Amino acid sequence: HPPLEFRVPHKDGSWRYLEHVVNNLLDDPAVRGVVVNSWDLTEREALVEQLSYQAFHDPLTGLPNRALFMDRLEHALTRVNRRGSKVAVLFTDLDNFKVINDSLGHKAGDQLLISVAERLQAGLRPEDTAARLGGDEFTILVEDIASVGEVVQIAERIANILQPPFALEEQEVFATLSIGIALNSASQEQPADLLRHADLAMYRAKHRGKARYEVF
Repeated sequence: HPPLEFRVPHKDGSWRYLEHVVNNLLDDPAVRGVVVNSWDLTEREALVEQLSYQAFHDPLTGLPNRALFMDRLEHALTRVNRRGSKVAVLFTDLDNFKVINDSLGHKAGDQLLISVAERLQAGLRPEDTAARLGGDEFTILVEDIASVGEVVQIAERIANILQPPFALEEQEVFATLSIGIALNSASQEQPADLLRHADLAMYRAKHRGKARYEVF
């Protein structure tokens, strides 16, 4: 018989994952019964979950990483093509992050990235996705957008959220973002295209003075 897996409550309140193999030995004169062998797979299941989480999340901030962001973007594009609404990607880059990192040190730089990630998440709807692509680059996926004006409001809200100073290494540091915005247009648009368009718009924001947004 194939093994059976199910979870059972432990007396300490936790759940344990058990695998059972059932062997019918009724015809065996030495046994004349059904033998059930059980194994506790709880630690294995926990390791699988942990490895899965690590594969799709940024270790520093806990935000989704590039792989998970692109997967969610692909699914979002599939959904909106059926509905006829829009998907927006905001590509953000911290202004002058290298200066902060070099002057205050990597520990403070990491703390700033963690704090920015926390503020970004706090300022988004539960259905939106903030991700860290690496370095000081963050992306935001916003679904069910009716117009570019909606996305601009989100970009302005993010800028406002980051306005209060960050306390780092007993110093107050101000951080601003350059934001590039791209909305899907063609029905066959690929996730990588939309991300690239938002990235290009972000570079335009950088060149035009930082701490601002640009629409592709």
